[in-house]
Amino acid sequence: MITDEYKKQLQQLHASQKWGAQGWKALPDVLSLILQYKIKKPTILDFGAGECTLAESARWSLPQAKVTSYDPGIPGIDVLPTGPFDIVVCTDVLEHVEPQFVDQTLDLLRSLSGIAAHLCIACTPAKTHLPDGRNAHLVVEPASWWLPKIQSRWREVEVIKAAKLLIVNARV
Repeated sequence: MITDEYKKQLQQLHASQKWGAQGWKALPDVLSLILQYKIKKPTILDFGAGECTLAESARWSLPQAKVTSYDPGIPGIDVLPTGPFDIVVCTDVLEHVEPQFVDQTLDLLRSLSGIAAHLCIACTPAKTHLPDGRNAHLVVEPASWWLPKIQSRWREVEVIKAAKLLIVNARV
């Protein structure tokens, strides 16, 4: 689901700057899902974890949770874990997926989601560029393009925001 060349681009970008440090912002939405579905000892996959700030934040506010971090651009967390996980969190990631792998990645996220998923997708170009000069957001599409793809994979989809940023909670 990722070409070797693109993986190298991501690794170079992560090595050259602090990138992917906003995962902690998803914590309130994750807490909401845990409460909504009454999950006692949640297993959470942070898919595209970057700097692992979601796992760091969860360590203090959700000590009963087991957070697994995955990011193909970060050595040490670049091996895809097996699931399912109660909650899959994928924030600021899907727009970085190579276009030919978007559907396959969404299928994977759905297969890893045991109960729910929290997805946040930027719908505008990034401020960051890859080492090869391309915009870091390889897929720049409106929320109306993303929503049918998500709705076809999850049973219930709650749209939290749909503008420059699409944020959804989805139930298996």
